[in-house]
Amino acid sequence: MTTTLSEIDTTDNYHEALKRVIEAKIKGKMTVEFEVEELPRLDIMSALKKSLQQSGRKPMVKAESTEKKKPQITLVKPMAKPKAAKKRKAS
Repeated sequence: MTTTLSEIDTTDNYHEALKRVIEAKIKGKMTVEFEVEELPRLDIMSALKKSLQQSGRKPMVKAESTEKKKPQITLVKPMAKPKAAKKRKAS
């Protein structure tokens, strides 16, 4: 089913209702105020933990780093050992 734009109600009800409220306040009439119902907030972390427990999966554990830790900085450089020459195969 298709509808055209002319079939859709495009009137601006908000501005009309706002004008009525303003006019009622000017005349001194009481306006009805609605209490906004506050929805319960969802704690994301507790929901995630609950979901992990229900799925039966183990939580992720931080992997150990494969890199070696850098040595501490020293003020005096150690003496370098002379490198031995590589032996070549005779052809």
